[in-house]
Amino acid sequence: MTSIRPSRRALLGGLAAAAALCVPGFAAAQAGAGADAPGTAATSPGETDRDAAGDPDGFIFVRLDTSEGDVDLLLDAKAAPFTVKNFLEYVDDGFYAGTVFHRVIPNFMIQGGGFTVEGDQKETRDGVWNEWRNGLKNVQGSLAMARTNLPHSGTAQFYVNVVDNPGLDRPQAGNGAAYAVFGTVVDGMDAVEAIRTTETGRGTLSGRPAGDVPTTFPVIESATRIEADDLSDAAKAATEAWRSRYADARARVQDRRARHAAAMKTLEEKGTDTQSGLRYAIGTEGPADAPVTAVTDTVVVEYTGWLPEGLMFDSSLESPRGPSIEFPLNGVIAGFREGLTGMKVGETRYLRIPPDLGYGQRPIEGQPNATLVFEVKLVGIKAADEDG
Repeated sequence: MTSIRPSRRALLGGLAAAAALCVPGFAAAQAGAGADAPGTAATSPGETDRDAAGDPDGFIFVRLDTSEGDVDLLLDAKAAPFTVKNFLEYVDDGFYAGTVFHRVIPNFMIQGGGFTVEGDQKETRDGVWNEWRNGLKNVQGSLAMARTNLPHSGTAQFYVNVVDNPGLDRPQAGNGAAYAVFGTVVDGMDAVEAIRTTETGRGTLSGRPAGDVPTTFPVIESATRIEADDLSDAAKAATEAWRSRYADARARVQDRRARHAAAMKTLEEKGTDTQSGLRYAIGTEGPADAPVTAVTDTVVVEYTGWLPEGLMFDSSLESPRGPSIEFPLNGVIAGFREGLTGMKVGETRYLRIPPDLGYGQRPIEGQPNATLVFEVKLVGIKAADEDG
């Protein structure tokens, strides 16, 4: 979680400018090779249709029948609900049949799912939310979304890491976002190895020159769902290893989703609109005799912020400086200041802040004019005239 100092800048203001290790050429090469075009709207995870709803673990399995052999994928719908839903829509539509691995870097990753054997790029739907904060890592064998330099531009293309790539887990220079992992290869790494070692060179994709293009494309003949019972023993063991490795990360994502759902429900059913356009609702009342905030106070709060669709963009609870954070109310965005003024210590509020009370054109998670949803608990108050 990016460390922020709300007392020095507007709340959450330093998020997009976080220092990052940029993997040279990764996003640029995707754009140059005709990678997924930026979408204008990201899909909602819903219940991931018949996926996680039918599997309490949230694991869905897909088999890629490739020219180099079968590759069985575990998709983690609990850790990456937006991305898994998006990927499965392409699978169920038969989109991947006849697509190729068009970009192969043997000490990095193999990328596919967007081009035909003729080197033409297929049309896709709008981009999906980038779930890079889900705690899943770009390690060898993991499955992740390819994208351009825009955070939410991933559509159909994906990549498999053929080595550990920790640099892809860090926010990238220029856009403040990392690359979202949404599953792993549980069987068929021999096929991945065959693709990794295929001969490559300069080529043409969608009429444009590109590098790291296989001289003969490895082809995805089909992509279909399979049942857990159809997995090999090795794949079942890999599934258990994934479950164990990412138990805490998956639980965090589920907790975020549950709290976001509670925030949206409470705002809808109990919210009050102010003249400014702010909507707020009280979740937990503070004690009747508890101190109340004034606009000149410095406050100590615990908070989490989401976009309305459910993508968390910051949380003091997950910050190295957390779980609470201190700042003056007169040093934050107008909607946050108004929403916290008059709160009692111990109270929890939900806020829906319109763009003009938030950041306006300034992008949050790559989205300008973003409406923001917050859960805020007031932990303490430091009066303006209080020393220290």
